[in-house]
Amino acid sequence: MLNTSADLSIPTSWVDWAIGGISLFIGDSTITSASVLTTKLASEKGNADITGSNYRSAIGIKSGKIVLAVIDQATPFEVRGIMSSLGCYDGVMLDGSTASKMRYKNANGTVGTVSFGSRPTVSTVTITNATWL
Repeated sequence: MLNTSADLSIPTSWVDWAIGGISLFIGDSTITSASVLTTKLASEKGNADITGSNYRSAIGIKSGKIVLAVIDQATPFEVRGIMSSLGCYDGVMLDGSTASKMRYKNANGTVGTVSFGSRPTVSTVTITNATWL
């Protein structure tokens, strides 16, 4: 995960797509409390929704695999803890609040949806050949 395109170690012409979000700084051992994370996020992200509990969506990396989560009411620090407990070593929060949604197909083929509101979702992430944690 990168903070800016300058951090990219390959030519930008090789990039087909990217996802923007707010870093969870999972690997940063200096973040020991919600207030430390909030201060860091505020200095980097300005007026983003970085305080309080809200519906949250997150994407992370675990052993070279993608982990997606939709969480009912969590602070950014709690989302960081959840993604870390799922084994993610890096991750970002995506659009949250009533845009937090997930449509999934479980192991037996049943399709389900988690949705916290009716706000239109503009961007999506699709994972095929997925397995459940």
